[in-house]
Amino acid sequence: VLMDFYAPWCPHCNHLEPEFMNAAAQLKQAGSPVVLGMFNGDAESSVASQYGSSGFPTVMYFDSVGNRREYQGDRTASQIIQFVNQMTSSPQKAELSPSLRSAEKMRLHKVRLPKCYLSEKSQYTA
Repeated sequence: VLMDFYAPWCPHCNHLEPEFMNAAAQLKQAGSPVVLGMFNGDAESSVASQYGSSGFPTVMYFDSVGNRREYQGDRTASQIIQFVNQMTSSPQKAELSPSLRSAEKMRLHKVRLPKCYLSEKSQYTA
């Protein structure tokens, strides 16, 4: 999951949203296993901070074992797509901790994420 923690009043967030949604549509069309979601971190700041969001926008990649990595790239659809592809094709993915690297059974666990708007369906609440 690639999650965008945003605030409705944030101009950077408003600029990112169409690029993020464009990336989501392209990744879905390409059959990517990664889902892009948006979470209003301003409305639920304590939840957002639990997931590593310290400002807006914060875009965070979560892998299937609970590791996360903040996206630091350009806020364009093409760069977001490149990042997602790198995360899903890289052998180390989101920089697994040593304990998780050796615990193969952990790879199937799901990340618990806050309720959010997912890119697969506009205005869909998970």
